[in-house]
Amino acid sequence: MAKFNDAVIDETSEPMSYDKITKEFTIESDDTTLILQILPYSVEAEFVEYPKVDNPDVSTAKAEADVEFDNPCWYPFTFESTAQTSPGSNEYTG
Repeated sequence: MAKFNDAVIDETSEPMSYDKITKEFTIESDDTTLILQILPYSVEAEFVEYPKVDNPDVSTAKAEADVEFDNPCWYPFTFESTAQTSPGSNEYTG
């Protein structure tokens, strides 16, 4: 089970979601109230055949960490153009 800020994560949860097909977690949000917050997430693994709810003595593993939401305006990005060499600059005249 995966949780973000103590809420279970699924395919539609925000700002953190989990895609079962690609097995990837994604954090994405336009929520400006998250800026400068540090919020916890965790992943807990257990055996499918021996769920903890039915087997309270079975071993599980849990990993925890924090997500820090920086202000994206503090880290602006720039694009640099490169000279067009192929096709030649005169290929598309009209």
